[in-house]
Amino acid sequence: MSWDAETMGMTPEEHLEWMSMDDQEKKKLERKRARNRQAASKCRQKKMDRIKELEDQVLCEKHRGQRLDAELVELNRALENFRRMVDRHSTNGCANNSELGGVATASLPSPLETSTAVCTTPNQARRVLKTIDGQLLVLCADDVKYLSVIENMFVNLKLSNGEAPEEQFVHIPISIQSETMYKIIDWSRAAKKTDESKLDFCQFFPNINIKEAIQILEASLFLGLIKLEKCAAKWIASKLEGKSTSEMAQILEVPNVGLNEESQEQLNQFKLVTPPYFD
Repeated sequence: MSWDAETMGMTPEEHLEWMSMDDQEKKKLERKRARNRQAASKCRQKKMDRIKELEDQVLCEKHRGQRLDAELVELNRALENFRRMVDRHSTNGCANNSELGGVATASLPSPLETSTAVCTTPNQARRVLKTIDGQLLVLCADDVKYLSVIENMFVNLKLSNGEAPEEQFVHIPISIQSETMYKIIDWSRAAKKTDESKLDFCQFFPNINIKEAIQILEASLFLGLIKLEKCAAKWIASKLEGKSTSEMAQILEVPNVGLNEESQEQLNQFKLVTPPYFD
């Protein structure tokens, strides 16, 4: 038994069937086989194209992730510098507070400066906070108990000076508006009564801008309000998402220091071999 080009690949049974066919049947079968081969070829090509498409997507996502990692390193460096600044100010603030001793009402300017907040319940004892930029924030004694860090500062002031006057003030190493501070107190008051994780950040701080959000983040770091710190950081991150480092610097109103020479060279080399990504 021999096979020619037309019968190659047939089983012996298929070959015997082929030999029993007339020419018209053979041509019909050959056309069917050709269509099947063409369909199989198209299907195979379609699968190969899909595999190539998926490989390109994976590569593109990988390159995009590497770019984001580079920007994240730079952003983390800026955040770490910010945390060190807060820690440094906290240390200096505590030192300044211990040096002040029994300074109280007599040392405060009278009448109060225009930038000073007015105590919401003036019949109560007042507690005055002096911010790092010299602004005076006037709180009620009852409000201070919702901010344990501030409360402890006043307790330590009283312990170091004996019987302190009704109106006392301490230095705090942050800059914050009085309205924002009262909102933080409202947050802390609510956190004493319910599960803090259920509090809605946007409900307590509606229509804020990036400057106010940074003040809230800085204050929460100083006051040890971990949940509020995370909410403020998440809000700021949402405004910076997808932005370049120069755009981030512009939004945050800080100098765009950039990378050091070695890191910048590595980033430039990476960009040369990275295809552009389009959403």
